[in-house]
Amino acid sequence: MNTTEEKLIKEFHKIKNKGWIKSVSNSTGSIGITFENELNRKQNSSILPDYYDIEIKCSSRYTVYPITLFSSTFDGPSQFELKRIVEKYGYKDKIYSDKKILTAYLSCQYKYFLNNQYFFKLELSTKEEKLYLCIYDINQNLIEKQSFITFKTIAKHLNIKLKKLALIYGKRKIINNETFFQYYRMELYHLKELSVFIELLNKGIINVSLIARINKSNNHGGKYKNKNLVFSIKRENIPLLFDKIYSECKSCK
Repeated sequence: MNTTEEKLIKEFHKIKNKGWIKSVSNSTGSIGITFENELNRKQNSSILPDYYDIEIKCSSRYTVYPITLFSSTFDGPSQFELKRIVEKYGYKDKIYSDKKILTAYLSCQYKYFLNNQYFFKLELSTKEEKLYLCIYDINQNLIEKQSFITFKTIAKHLNIKLKKLALIYGKRKIINNETFFQYYRMELYHLKELSVFIELLNKGIINVSLIARINKSNNHGGKYKNKNLVFSIKRENIPLLFDKIYSECKSCK
């Protein structure tokens, strides 16, 4: 292990020994935000890792939600390809009816029915080294196959943000309507080859979501909250994509 990995292990032990820590956020990602706050790190949504060269992911004991790996836009064929897709295949937001939204689950294994009109599916081209979005009509006739992300872009996201991964486990409890977390376990991983990621993507083990939602908050109401393709993986499948190099599991009841 290198210096930053050893440093994070020491920091984890300090946080673990604090016991129950009051949440600093009410958001869905509060378990991670609270842990990063203990590390004196600001919430990080950039393409860079959270802690020097290590990306940190926090997970509660019984969560069924997948671990987000990275987000990306399409490489082409147009400069604003995702915007084009949302305008063409999206549906009106219930509050901001002048804007369209779109949420779609994507896989290389299955077609997903969307908005009672379309089927969405991913398709890998190893020859072109591209991941395509295929859209079909209600009769499953292909409408288009043009939006793509290159393997080069995928590799860039992986190599910048996910070469090293720390998975932190925490317990959650409510006291007087306030949330507290106790962090009890840490695992460190190193990323496997790009070919492994592509294989898992092709098998549907890597999950992909197309997300274009409208922010409903007072300060940013009516603006797009995010507009991306989100790549994720179930927690139990992490060893398929990463090699474990360290596990701290004392008192993990």
